[in-house]
Amino acid sequence: MASPGLWPAGRASLGPPALQVLADPAGRLIWASDALPGAVHDLTAARTHGIPAALAADDVKCWADKAYQDAGPAVRVPFRGKNLRGWRRRHNRDRAKIRSLGERALATPKWLLENVLGIEPAEEAEQPVRRTQDDMWALNLRAAQQFHAREGHLRVPRKHVEHLAGTAQGTAGPGGHQAGADEVVVVKLGTWLDNVRKRADRLTEQRRADLDALGMRW
Repeated sequence: MASPGLWPAGRASLGPPALQVLADPAGRLIWASDALPGAVHDLTAARTHGIPAALAADDVKCWADKAYQDAGPAVRVPFRGKNLRGWRRRHNRDRAKIRSLGERALATPKWLLENVLGIEPAEEAEQPVRRTQDDMWALNLRAAQQFHAREGHLRVPRKHVEHLAGTAQGTAGPGGHQAGADEVVVVKLGTWLDNVRKRADRLTEQRRADLDALGMRW
């Protein structure tokens, strides 16, 4: 892991299993992790395998995608936003040019899983649903609205969890799988609200207004 220019290309998801891989600047696979459940977030998986800490310890810089935000100073990720200018725009453009190298590294473990171990890709209905940030916001906001409607306030204890019933078919629950029409989804509402307060300055006006309407205490 001490080779310069490593790319933690992400995870090779063939249904439930997910792998983290490291590639050299030429896109050659040099390390692959043990498998984790496909629902595990990329950054969580990387930290579980000790990748960010190892890179930082050896002062190795690498490129990664947006899923690795906050992975640490050793991991370079693209800037968010559509109207970037100057060096931020160049940074994202340079990263996009080498993304194919990371994808090339993923091809090796995929080939081994399919052709050596005989593991076939899961059917579409069996695959974990990749949740977007908007999906997760909507799910957590719905939990907050349910709590407010029941309790009349939004003073949620830090460890409180909210149970959402009647989730729409195909909705991704926190575990990453498709929730059935009658399935109860558990939302760690207290933890989510605490995290939202910590990044309040980065919320959109609409998201802040949605919580203000529920009496959010900032």
